[in-house]
Amino acid sequence: MFEWRINQIRLSLMEQVLNHMERQGFEVQNIIPIGSANSNSEQEVILAGKKHLDRQPALKPIGAPAVTDQDIDTIYGKSPG
Repeated sequence: MFEWRINQIRLSLMEQVLNHMERQGFEVQNIIPIGSANSNSEQEVILAGKKHLDRQPALKPIGAPAVTDQDIDTIYGKSPG
């Protein structure tokens, strides 16, 4: 499973945005220019990146295990007697 991110950015910010996306685990798939390079405004591009996600995140045990009558001696030690 993948998570996709699409960004529209100015060309002057390309390096910063690419570094930021890489730190977040995204791999840039496409860079698409928008508009003409001859216009008075700064050139913009669209970045499309994807990140691979684990299907099932590892479940971590929370808290102490339940104590039953069968394992109470193992956990707390045998009662004297």
